[in-house]
Amino acid sequence: MPALIVSGPFDPSRRPRMGALVAKNLVNSRHIVIANASRSFARLDVIMAKFVRDPAPGRVDESCAAAIAPPRFK
Repeated sequence: MPALIVSGPFDPSRRPRMGALVAKNLVNSRHIVIANASRSFARLDVIMAKFVRDPAPGRVDESCAAAIAPPRFK
């Protein structure tokens, strides 16, 4: 079963280190680290919809994530 693991450094529960561990234990998976992501971000729906349409982990295109700005903290 294909799996897409998405993590980001600003998410307290889905840190990149944990995503890498999960991906290491799932044979057909892809781990994407979104540099400026927290729990949710604007383009996650685009990445996930593409993965649902074509669930091949090697063909996931996360290039749209490069446009995500860092979160603003108050």
